[in-house]
Amino acid sequence: MKFNVFCIMMKLYKHIIIAIGILFVTNLNGQVNKLDSKRIQTCNKAKELMLNYQFEKAIKEFHFCYKSDSLNINYLRDVAYCNLKIGRLKEAKMQYKTIVSSDSSNLNALNQLANIYTKESNYKLAIETLKKIEYIDTTNSYYQKNIGDLAIKDGQVKTALIYYTKAIANNSRDIEAIGELSNLYIELKLFSKADSLLEIGNRMDTSNLKILLGMAKSSYKQRRYEATIRNSIKIIELQSDTSIYLKKMMGISYFHQEQFYKSISTLNSVVKLNQASEIIYYYLGLAYKAIGENKKSTLSFERAIGEGISENLSTYYTNLAVSYEEQGLYGDAIRAYKAAYNSSKDKILLYHLARNYDIYYEDKKTAIDYYQKYLEANDTGDVVFQDYSKHRISELKQIKHFDIDTLIKN
Repeated sequence: MKFNVFCIMMKLYKHIIIAIGILFVTNLNGQVNKLDSKRIQTCNKAKELMLNYQFEKAIKEFHFCYKSDSLNINYLRDVAYCNLKIGRLKEAKMQYKTIVSSDSSNLNALNQLANIYTKESNYKLAIETLKKIEYIDTTNSYYQKNIGDLAIKDGQVKTALIYYTKAIANNSRDIEAIGELSNLYIELKLFSKADSLLEIGNRMDTSNLKILLGMAKSSYKQRRYEATIRNSIKIIELQSDTSIYLKKMMGISYFHQEQFYKSISTLNSVVKLNQASEIIYYYLGLAYKAIGENKKSTLSFERAIGEGISENLSTYYTNLAVSYEEQGLYGDAIRAYKAAYNSSKDKILLYHLARNYDIYYEDKKTAIDYYQKYLEANDTGDVVFQDYSKHRISELKQIKHFDIDTLIKN
């Protein structure tokens, strides 16, 4: 009897335990379902906030999502993205690094890390990060072009050449990469390669300003001035605002094509914008000189010297001296020739100094000294000037002796 009672009690106890377990699991599932429901609701709200550019508010919601499901890396990615968009680069960088540490091939995180390094002007790290992506996806021209762009900013010319070439090989219609690579070739004076690429780019899009500017720049550097003018005119037809650099190329090209009035008009448009450099004034001086406007030519050469900081300073002084000389201002010409000689030590300037002293001063001693200095400099390239200098020294010495003899007789 007692044994039967005990068995009944044990069965009853077992049923109670099962019932309690069922109640606990049911309650726990309910709590989990409620938590899941809240997380889903919160995450949807966070995404909506993110889409509406309310990134700071979205971060708070995404933090809850990530804490409630830390295995879901997408939530951390969303937090990192929001931090990136509001300039919290340090936080975003840490979060993207966390993602990469658990998934080294996560392209989104690697790409955003490269983006952050670029924003920080840490181009080397940005390039290294993008190279990791490029290693994973070797045919993706987007990353290859980006590496090229960053390499240019970091002064890594060889790297830029390699990756722009890869980008074009994988996407032959990438006109941006074509423009950048052709510009590199121009800077390296590899004009045939540049021109071939630019021709391809121009066939793709005849109205692409970057390609047209590259064509104008390449022809200008090769002194193909007619082509420079032709391409520059196309650019002007496509845009109302013309860059200073384009106007400079056009103005100088017009000069070399002997279209002096157009050269003057174009270069003066740069002067009016207060953007004129020494080279602008120098070519204005040459153009004015070509049409016989000597005073304007002189003024332009003076301005070129005022702006001058380059190795061309001697050339500016020489042209200024010639301009003064042509106007009969020999004293000014002498000062300009001296400045030119002090800058360049060009032998021929000694001859010009001698000749101007000879014309300007009655006392020929200084003129003779400069003729002799010129002969001593042994300027074998100008035989005519050497012969004239020898003849003139002899002539001046005879005149000098004649004057002394006259004084003695008197």
